[in-house]
Amino acid sequence: MSNAFNPYKAPTAYQVESASISNEMSWRQIWFSFEGRISRSTFWLKGVLPLYGILVAFCIVYGILAVVVEQVQSEALSTSATVLGMILLVVGLCVFFWIQLAIYVKRWHDRGKSGWWQLIALIPYLGSLWAFIECGCLAGNPGPNQFGPDPLDR
Repeated sequence: MSNAFNPYKAPTAYQVESASISNEMSWRQIWFSFEGRISRSTFWLKGVLPLYGILVAFCIVYGILAVVVEQVQSEALSTSATVLGMILLVVGLCVFFWIQLAIYVKRWHDRGKSGWWQLIALIPYLGSLWAFIECGCLAGNPGPNQFGPDPLDR
């Protein structure tokens, strides 16, 4: 009887700690999963800012490599480096768009909307502004919804 759950008794430190640990998402879940919800702080600090930081670093490295390849006088080396660079660019951009889509879908879920709302960004000017305000500025719906429990880091 001592291990039974009593709804009228305050939770112990162990129960509170285990509940908060089970509700946190790992980087892998934040960046690659389309399930669950993330708060605005997670969206900005673990999603958008690191992702765009990596994109800027990737572009700088790609630009430096392009300049180095241009300076090389060998036609065969220049052609193979250009092809390899294009392959890396396409793969990098595919990974970037996947991560961005996963982050935004979870943020739309926190707002109580389907991930398909991501398509609103396809409307020129107003769509991307709407998506920015909804996902980046407005608070999520409090309490659990059909997409999962409320993120704890509000």
